[in-house]
Amino acid sequence: MSSLVDLLPLSPGSLLKTREKAGEGWQTPRDAAKVHLEVNSISIRSKGSDADSSLDGFEKKVLEFTVGNGEVCDALEFAVAEMKRGEHCIVTCKDVSLCAEPRLGLQRGDTMEVSFALHLVQFDNGTEMSQLSEEEQLMYAAARKEMGSSLFKAGRVKLALGRYSKVSELFGYVESLSPSARSQALELRRLCLLNMAACQLKLRDFAAARDSCSKVLIEDSCNEKALFRRAQASLELGDAAASCRDLRAVADRDPQNREARELLLKAKARLKEETSKKGLDKDTCSKMCAGLGTGPIPEPARAAETAPSEDRPSPSLPKKKEKEKSPDFNELPREQQDMLMGKLLNCGKDCVAEDDSTEKLRDDDREFFENKAAWPSDESDEN
Repeated sequence: MSSLVDLLPLSPGSLLKTREKAGEGWQTPRDAAKVHLEVNSISIRSKGSDADSSLDGFEKKVLEFTVGNGEVCDALEFAVAEMKRGEHCIVTCKDVSLCAEPRLGLQRGDTMEVSFALHLVQFDNGTEMSQLSEEEQLMYAAARKEMGSSLFKAGRVKLALGRYSKVSELFGYVESLSPSARSQALELRRLCLLNMAACQLKLRDFAAARDSCSKVLIEDSCNEKALFRRAQASLELGDAAASCRDLRAVADRDPQNREARELLLKAKARLKEETSKKGLDKDTCSKMCAGLGTGPIPEPARAAETAPSEDRPSPSLPKKKEKEKSPDFNELPREQQDMLMGKLLNCGKDCVAEDDSTEKLRDDDREFFENKAAWPSDESDEN
């Protein structure tokens, strides 16, 4: 059963692998593995032609090479890394720059598309990484990093990116290493992440470049290369403000960094342009600020009443008791009226002594209160 795999997600459709026969097991060749790859046939399609044709003079050939060293063209490098032992597949390449392979008679020219019929005969991954000593792991990683640098200088950026990425993944977890080995591993990972960012910028994968730089800055917040390359990526992604922040940090640490100063001017111009497009240019902001502090002071907004929760009903405050109204003297029963009048007569003298300003009871009133016979009876009250 055939299975289609896109070998270069960054360039969708440029390098496709169709499996014709499944391989054995689950392992694939790792970086620096020794492989024997059989090329059974090569078909080409020239520009202006709709039909494929076999490559003139080609004969079936077995290529022996080390994975990741650039000993064969990029198309074969990426294909073999995704194959299992004994697998047969067809690899179709629409980017002819990935297919130039002198050992197969393929040169850059007017070819528009190349298809390889491949068979992975065998491969040797060598000693498993988990079985290597710390020193051997560090030596292996350093050698793969140097191989990536050689490929980068040769212009084989995609292949170089793969080497840096493998080393970065190898030291993704370093807590089990000794302090000395951990320090060297972290340094190798930092250098590979910086080199990954450089490759990703060249390949215009700006989001990945920014992510690689951010990983470096988590452990080394003052790393100038990481700040500068992240600023480049941010500017390409349309985030001029973030680019300016990183570039100012670089300029503060190295005022003589000409590239950073030039890119900062570009980022500032881009930021001003973005601000103007949003309608917040300098004149607009000035007019907005000029109005601050003028005009009537608005009343403070009242807090909106919130509905009580269904689970926890809002407790209601106890109602304030209304003050009871004192009854009128004439509404009191006769017994209470007598008692009140007796108290009033007994305290009259004391009240006058305590407060000279209290009005003295008139004699005729006193006589009236003392003469109970003059009071009307209950039966004679008018209704």
